[in-house]
Amino acid sequence: MIEFDVIGLQQWIAGAATFDNVYEKTAAKALDAVMNEVMLPHTQRIVHVITGSLKASGKTVPAQIIGDTIVVGLRYGGFSQGVNNPVDYASDEFARGGSHDFLTPAIPETMDRIEDVLGGSFVTTVSLWN
Repeated sequence: MIEFDVIGLQQWIAGAATFDNVYEKTAAKALDAVMNEVMLPHTQRIVHVITGSLKASGKTVPAQIIGDTIVVGLRYGGFSQGVNNPVDYASDEFARGGSHDFLTPAIPETMDRIEDVLGGSFVTTVSLWN
């Protein structure tokens, strides 16, 4: 019997067996970059600055893989270098809406990048199969 693998089928099968683990790690790293490069800077540009405390409390939350879900986040509140430390009014400011809502305006721009990195993470994962 002669065996041959014209289209790399064995690599695809082996790659598919590890898809979740590799894809999730690749996507999580890419999503961290989006949060740091797009979401946080966008919110930092529009958050109200009176004392600087709320703005200084903004930070990204590193991506976590929980089961088959990748969780990314952005946090305002808590420890701050500003005069109001800790910041305990971030959710109240956000809830005021209008010009006080520093998160919602950042979502459309961020979602475009998220779609790009999820697709790119898929391509990167598959490219490792060859």
